[in-house]
Amino acid sequence: MAGSASGVAAGAGAAAVLVVVLVGTHPAELRLPQDAVTVAGRMFDGADPAARAWALTNLPVDALRELRAMRGYDAGPDAVSLDIAIAHRADA
Repeated sequence: MAGSASGVAAGAGAAAVLVVVLVGTHPAELRLPQDAVTVAGRMFDGADPAARAWALTNLPVDALRELRAMRGYDAGPDAVSLDIAIAHRADA
């Protein structure tokens, strides 16, 4: 999963398309985990529940924690979704 988003996208299928559409950058130009917070934010800002689910499942937990602390993700349904994913993945 380290390296570039293209490595993640190869294993995630439709996630490559989501990254291009939501971030506006070709997956090969993104670097994970360095850009994981940006990718997570864009996927949460979109209306596609599959993108949110992908982010919650595949992006590093530290990126989800950082996103959770940011204004706009610190309350409401997004905060609840992030809290659940973080707790679940931290226990795994």
